Order: sequence, then structure tokens, then C-alpha cells
Amino acid sequence: MKSPYFYFFLLFCFSCSQAPPPSWTNYPVASNFQELSKLPKSIHESSGLVYWKEGLWTLNDSGNAPHLLQVGIYKKEKRRELKVKDVANIDWESLAQDSAYFYIGDFGNNKGIRKNLVIHLLDKKTLLVPNGKIPIAGSIAFKYQDQEIPALPQRNHNFNCEAMIVGADSIFLFTKNHADQQTQIYRLPKTPGSHIAIPGKKFQSDGLITGADWDAAQGILALVGYNADSRGHHPFVWFFSDYSGTDFFGGKAQRLNLPVHLQVEGIAHFKERQFFLTNETEGGKKGRIFLLDLQKE
Repeated sequence: MKSPYFYFFLLFCFSCSQAPPPSWTNYPVASNFQELSKLPKSIHESSGLVYWKEGLWTLNDSGNAPHLLQVGIYKKEKRRELKVKDVANIDWESLAQDSAYFYIGDFGNNKGIRKNLVIHLLDKKTLLVPNGKIPIAGSIAFKYQDQEIPALPQRNHNFNCEAMIVGADSIFLFTKNHADQQTQIYRLPKTPGSHIAIPGKKFQSDGLITGADWDAAQGILALVGYNADSRGHHPFVWFFSDYSGTDFFGGKAQRLNLPVHLQVEGIAHFKERQFFLTNETEGGKKGRIFLLDLQKE
């Protein structure tokens, strides 16, 4: 018969071998999150999202055609598919809007060595044709003020970006930092031309940021992203409020983990404290449209 101390020793060793859960598991889980519909098959990598004209507008990311698509919300329906003329989809990762234009962010930069980061403008008046080709209204080429190229390790750097919002006179970028799991704001003018993206505050997002939208009327900025491990993707949304002007990280911050294991990359403000979200197709899991309702959280 083994001594009781032997079993205490085994229990001690077992407890020591169990790594503590990652910090991102400690955030509350959204309770008012529902699936609304499936995305059409042609939208398999929804990486940017805008709500406009009673529909959702989205795009696929790198390796896909330079197309902008409008879909229904409550049923699987593709309403429009518009080819953007004279541009390529190198790595489209974000879609944003103001009162006059859509902004397509072709600035995915996984390897950290791109020198052709660009944002394309689309005049909203050209988007209401049933289908066909649409021209760009201008382009904004930019580079990060503090980035050195090519001295960056692949997928272990802080100069990738998949999230953007548009203000009165500026575009705000929110980086997807592979190296430190934070996000940083960069600001640049929203006029066509070549510009330098000026760095601003960092925020400990505790995960990779993949999308953004801004309810300016209510003063709520939303950043969507995910953590990843051997079980898959674990999406979340950060909400920022009670800030001054565009000092988005200077007020309150609240994070909600989402109760799905999907690569969620698109987010769009719908109504007061309500947001649509979309995910990319992966591992047999189709793209979907979700609604997150903060009014009930």
C-alpha cells in the first residue's frame, strides 16, 4: 500500500502542470447575441461591413475579386454585386462610410512588408445600380509614420490593420497587433492623395482587432476581434464610451466575449446600441449575420 503522501505528491504535480486559463477567458459573455441568417455562398470571407439603405454591404478579402456586395439581413439574399473598376483586391480588410462615400481599406499586411497600402473611395450615388461596374472616386495611399520596412518578422509585428472608421475630416485606423495583442490608433486625412498615418494611443485589447464601427450620435466605438487557440477562434467586441472628441481610448471600455467559435471580422452599427456582425467561412462553418443588442446587456 502506497503512503498517503505519495497521492498528495501526485495531486500536487498534476495541479502544477495545469496552466492557468488565458486572461481573455475572464471577460463576460454576451447574452443578447442572435443569428439572423446565412450569408450567400459567394460571400465566404466577409471582412468589412456597413449598414446602409436597409441592407448590409460587405466585401471578401485577399485573393478574391474586387467586388462590393449588398445582402439582405433576415434571409439569405444577395441584392447587388458591383465590380469596382480599375483596382485590385490585394487584401481588402475593412469597409467604412460617411454621408457621401464608402471607404474600402486595402491595407491587410500580414507579412508586415507592404508598401502599397491604400484606401479607395466610392461615391454612394454610384452604388444604387442593380449590378455592374462602378468607378472609384479617389484613393488614399499611406504609410505608417513609425514603420521600418522590411525589418519585421512575418506575422509577429504591429503593422497589420483590418479596422477603420471615418470621422468629419479624418480616417482612424485600429491595428491588428500580432506581436503584443494590442491595438493602436493611427490617423490620416480622408482626402485623396498620399499621406502619413500618425500614431496615437495604444489599447490593451487582449486579442486581435479585425473590424470597427462608430455610432457617433451615441458616442460608442465598437471594435470586434478574436483570440485563437487549438479549439478555434473566440470572438469578442470592445465598446468605448464617455470619451472626449475622438480620444476613443480615453473613456470607458467594456468587453463582451461572443458565444460562438467563429472568425468574426465584420461589425456595423444598426440602431441605438445594436450592431450587426459577420464571420468568415471556415472549417465547414458558413458565413452568418448576427445581431448583438447592448440595450439588453
